[in-house]
Amino acid sequence: FVFAKRVSRALQARDSTLQGLMYNLYIDSMPVEGVPMLAPEQLNRVMTLALNTKLVRQKSIDTTGIIDELNFEYSRTMNRIVFDKELDAARDNEMMKGIVAPPKLADSVRLRESGVVADVPPHDWAQQYCLFN
Repeated sequence: FVFAKRVSRALQARDSTLQGLMYNLYIDSMPVEGVPMLAPEQLNRVMTLALNTKLVRQKSIDTTGIIDELNFEYSRTMNRIVFDKELDAARDNEMMKGIVAPPKLADSVRLRESGVVADVPPHDWAQQYCLFN
């Protein structure tokens, strides 16, 4: 009985993986020409933040590869947004029948209300700081 459950779960995982691969294949096959690229201000902001470390500043790094990758990922994300909208709008379309979008992050993961870890006991930070020095 346990073996049958494991086989069933394995087949479900295989189907889910196949659907995810097909979904990503459709998005990767969409053309990126004509899709808007990142604005120069956004690129400069990202590059400033990415290259803002002491070790990276000491070296002269060619950033054209990074910029090309950023523009490609941005175009792919824009294509994904368009594809998801079309997928939601075309539920009756026979051609889109077998395509299933992966679950959204908010659907699959419960997000925390705050960034505080719940199991840390309260302590006097100022006193600990003074004792450390």
